[in-house]
Amino acid sequence: MIEQGLHLLAMQSLTLAAASCTVRALQATLARPYGAGARYVAWLLVPVAMLAVALPHPAVDALAIHVDVARVAPAWIGAAVPAQPQAPSSWPVVVVAAWAAGVLLLAAVLLRRQRGFEALVKPAPAGGAPCLPAGAGPAVLGVWRRRVVLPQDFDFAFDPEERRLMLRHEGVHLRRADNAWNLLASVLLAIHWFNPIAWWAWRCLRADQETSCDAAVLREESADALAVYAGALLKV
Repeated sequence: MIEQGLHLLAMQSLTLAAASCTVRALQATLARPYGAGARYVAWLLVPVAMLAVALPHPAVDALAIHVDVARVAPAWIGAAVPAQPQAPSSWPVVVVAAWAAGVLLLAAVLLRRQRGFEALVKPAPAGGAPCLPAGAGPAVLGVWRRRVVLPQDFDFAFDPEERRLMLRHEGVHLRRADNAWNLLASVLLAIHWFNPIAWWAWRCLRADQETSCDAAVLREESADALAVYAGALLKV
């Protein structure tokens, strides 16, 4: 049972690595004609490929070849050889224990980092909406009940045009439910913490996510908005 689980984990990890490399290869051809949005959508190939590998497949009848050894082998081969009992190997248990420890450790680190960020959110004065410390940028919190949280100095640190563009950026995150996809990516990263390609793919996904949001905002804006948007990003 343990060996089967390790085999499934290895297959899933190889699939994640192969799908991630395929995504990056596809992005090289998709970026120019279809833009940053297509680069981000291409990452859906990774969970789809992993799900396809995990689904049960119809069994294939094995080809059986029967050989009458007694007819073709010399007589001395048939002499009885006492079978030596083999002790069960303990390495699968050790590997599973090490993998589980890594999963729990990384999950704890990611959870602590998330809790630390959420601890920065404080109620605004006079019972207003929750807000982030001054100097931060807007952010989307939550997976099921998503909401945009603004910094305390949002109305003073940014001019109206900058505020409008930044809120549009967060609105794209809300519509696409990016926090849910980030949660899925974090779960896959924790499960496959031993796979360096999983870490690389996680960072690439997050970068493509933000770039595609920027592209979605600027796609419907005039050329003058680019300088305003860049200035707002530099402020945070």
